[in-house]
Formats: sequence, structure tokens, C-alpha cells
Amino acid sequence: MTDDDPGAGDPGQLRSLARNRDAVLRATSAAVRAVRSATEFDHTAWAGSAADAFAATVPSVLASALVLEAGLQFHETALARYADGVAAIQEEQREALRQLAEAEATIGSERTWLLDLDDQFYRVTALGAGEPGDLADLRQQRARAEDTAALAERERADVESALEDLRVRRRRLDGAFVEALHDADDANAVVRRAGVAASATDLVALLAAMTPEQVRSYADAHRALVRAAFSGGADAVRRRWDSMGVSDGTTAVQSALLAALPSFFGSRDGVPVEARVAANRHVAVRRIRRLDHERAALVARGRRGEGDLRQRIAQLDAERAYLALVVAGRRRTYLLDIDHSRIIEVLGTPSPATRHVITYVPGTFTNLDAMYGGGVRQVPAYLSRRHQEDAVVFVYKDGRFPGVVEPDGTTTARGFVIEANDTAFALRSGRQLASFTRGVESDPVLAAARSTAIGHSWGLANVAASEVAGSRYDAVVSLSGAGMPLDWRADPATEYFDYSYNDVLQVLQAPVLDAVWQGVNPRHEPAFEHGPYYRSPADDAADRTPGLAARVEAELGALTSNHSLVASNAPANRPLLQDLDRQVLR
Repeated sequence: MTDDDPGAGDPGQLRSLARNRDAVLRATSAAVRAVRSATEFDHTAWAGSAADAFAATVPSVLASALVLEAGLQFHETALARYADGVAAIQEEQREALRQLAEAEATIGSERTWLLDLDDQFYRVTALGAGEPGDLADLRQQRARAEDTAALAERERADVESALEDLRVRRRRLDGAFVEALHDADDANAVVRRAGVAASATDLVALLAAMTPEQVRSYADAHRALVRAAFSGGADAVRRRWDSMGVSDGTTAVQSALLAALPSFFGSRDGVPVEARVAANRHVAVRRIRRLDHERAALVARGRRGEGDLRQRIAQLDAERAYLALVVAGRRRTYLLDIDHSRIIEVLGTPSPATRHVITYVPGTFTNLDAMYGGGVRQVPAYLSRRHQEDAVVFVYKDGRFPGVVEPDGTTTARGFVIEANDTAFALRSGRQLASFTRGVESDPVLAAARSTAIGHSWGLANVAASEVAGSRYDAVVSLSGAGMPLDWRADPATEYFDYSYNDVLQVLQAPVLDAVWQGVNPRHEPAFEHGPYYRSPADDAADRTPGLAARVEAELGALTSNHSLVASNAPANRPLLQDLDRQVLR
């Protein structure tokens, strides 16, 4: 598109290009079958070093043919979708331009009429022309003309805003089209046609033999195959990654891969922690450019939709400030996918000295702002500082948490109380956490360390659900944890601990109510070790409050504040944190 014309382009020609690609694709698919047939031979009739050398070249030859076939498929699909998108924008643009022309014509005619009324008004008032009552009639006509012109100007402003929205949509459509050209949705199918194990292994070996410049060029041209080379489970991905060579951290070729496909490698289970952190710095750089572009477009709209506009700009600024910390290395992200509300931070660096792997899962209402502001990092940061040399700590937010509205403004929440007690929601989240755990355990250094999962409030339900999904921890810690699914069973090899104040959640968990997780709660589960409730300053202040009404109010306030205190690094919470450190991270 051009900057001013969101409807630029001919959908008919685009669809013709798509049909052309489809025709070539059919011919190419036939050629791929021919290539596959031509590379097959009878190993009993031909054996030895020459036959082995020929067989070794087969995967790369076939891969080249498959690259062409996949590329044509991607082109055909992307062009067809792009043509439909352009056609839809053009249709809306035509209607908007028609409305704009009508509004401008109305404004022009009413302004002309106002000038004529001004002339008549002058003749009546200054020259004394006309009949009695003409002045009142002129005033009424002028008021109607001004109202009509004002209405038309508002309609014009609305249409101009709609046209700007179309420009934004077209920019997004163009961006999606560019990304679709490199789409890897069919990567697994490509690998299946080439032969999974041999093709993946040979592709990784091919990449390892390239220079960094060659890797960047190859990855840009053949994204589907590069992604396919690192498909499969976390252990398989780790073996292939390590086969590319080991250096002090990451080789130059591996770094080139991270820069070429940062979103893929920055979220791929099996890729080492430090490599994922490096990839996600690239993700942050790219996203900052996108945010700056969106912000500039919003500012250019001026005062239209001022309240919503200010709110969106504030969201962009908060996200950008966080991403700047990621780029600077002050926040290290193991996962960074903000569009899907996914951020996992990592504190500490894996090394042979690592003795503890700690996964901290915050509770209900944990949204992106909680990650940006760092409020949920208080307990993880405390533990990381206490174990700088021997612990790696993950701050886990992978997806939407109960009671949280999605970044795009939509929500499926049915009320946080219901959602935070929803077994199906917890089990889905638990499967995601279990997948993360498997990825971490693919690192030999981290797999050998003592694993501890800490859940605050609903976060404990997430941890317990991950155990249902197959995760195993050396220790599970509840910080005023919500509860466990009915399918959960304590693992005899796992130590369980509960650290809590008397808070609002504990009141709801009382056996007389059983209002949380059907009574399956850490404080009442025999597997969880615990002492008496910790005492907070708010508890002490409530005890000293005179008067029944004031005291009840103070006690209610303490119940609420205590639930936040347990997940904080406030001085009042240090005794609890010190006990946790001494008893669990020994």
C-alpha cells in the first residue's frame, strides 16, 4: 500500500498470481516425486564407499526440492488470503470515501448557504430591507444550517478516523503477508515427506558447516526447513542444538540462527537457557520497532477517540519500557510472547555450580503489567540474591491467569472466583507448565539440580495440576496456596510445604466452608508440612484496635493485606522467607 491509500492494489491480479502458483505447485509436486524416485537405489546391487557417499547426498537434494514445493505452497496460500484482505479493505474504503464525499458536499453547500444568509441578514439589519419577521426567520435558518454543517463535520471526522483504521489494517495485512511468506505451519509435513530423522540430522549438520553469514541467508530463505530441523521433543532439540558445537555459551553459527528466527528459538523447548535469553533480546528489539510505529500512528490521529487513545498509548509505553530492560539485559526472558500473554523471566545463569532450579508461579490476577512492574518478582528475586551462585529461578507466566483480561481487550473470564476454582482451567494451565518443566529438564545441568516449584494463591493449583500432567519436583511450596485438583495425589518422593498467614483465602478454605477447591487445600492436606500461621504487623495492629466495629474492620483489612504480604519481600515477611530458604533450599 501507499501511506495514503489502504486500498492500493488489484485483488484480481493477486488472485491470478495465486492461481499461477497453484499450477506451478502441481508441476513441482510431480517433480518432487520424480526426484524422490531418482534418488532411490537397490543397496544390495550397489554397496561400498561410493554408494554411501551417494546416499549421504540424498537428503539435501530432496530437501532442496521440498523447499521449492513448500515455498510455492506458502506463496499460493498467502497470495489468496492477501487478495481477499485487500478486496475487503477496498470495499470498506469505497463506502467510506462515498460517505466522505457526501459529508464534504454537505459542508460546502451549508457554508455557501451561510454566506448567503449573512448577506440577507446584513440587508435586513443594516439596510432595513425585508418584512417584519424576516430577522427571526433568518436566525432560524442560520441555526439549522450551522447544525447541519456541524453534523456533517462530525461525520467527516468519523469517516477520516475509519479511513485511518483501514490504513492500520492494511499495514497489518501487509505485515501478515510478509510473515506468511516465511510461514512454517507446514514444516512438519515437509519433514515427514523428507524423512524425519535423517532430514533433521542432515539439515543441522549442514547448518553447522556454514558460516554465520550463510546461516542467516539460508534461514531467511528456508525458514520452514530450519524450524523443521529443530522439531520434536525437548530432548531431541537439545541433542541437535548441542551437535552444532559447544563454545563458551553460544557459537557464532548458533547466534546467527537466534538472530534469524528469534521468536522460534526463543520459545523452543530444548534450546538452552542462555540461547533463549539471547533470542528474546532480538524479539524485544523487533517488537519495540513495531510499538513505535503503532504509537506514531495513534498520535497522528490527534484527539479522535481521546480516552481510548490515551489508554492504548499508556499500554504501549509500559510495554516498551519493559522491552527496553530486556534489550539492555536487565530483564532476562526465557519466553517472550506478549501477544499471547506469555512471559517467563529467568534469574541466575545455569552452570556446573547450579544446585537449585526454582519455578515461581504467581497467583490470580497476574497480568502483563505485573510482569512489567516487577511486583511478582519479589520472592524470586529474594531467593536469587540468597543463592546467586547455586540457583536458577524462573518467574513463570505462560498464558492468561484467572481474572485477567487479555491484551487485546477480550476476556473469557466468568468471574475470578469461579475461574480460580475451575478444574479444567487449572489442568490446561498445568499441562503448559509441565511442558515448560520438560524443556528445563532437557538441560543436563538443570536436570541434575534440586527442583522446587513455588505457587502463590492460584499458582499452587497450577503447580499441582502440572504434577497431574506428569511433572515431578523435589519440593513443592505453597504460599497461601489455593488448592489442588481432585485427581492430584502427593508424590512420595516430593516434599511439600505450606507457608501462610491467616488471610482471606485461608478463611474461605476453613473446613466449615470448603469454598475453595472442594476442601483439597495445602493447609488441610497431610502431605504439606506447616507450622502455625505467621503473624503480620496488620494482625498485631488489629488486636490493639479499640472498639468492636473498628476492630472488625481492621481484622478484615489484615485478611486482605496478608494474602499479598506472603508473596512480597517486605521486611515484615522476612521471617517467613528465611524459614522457606532454610527448610526447602538447604
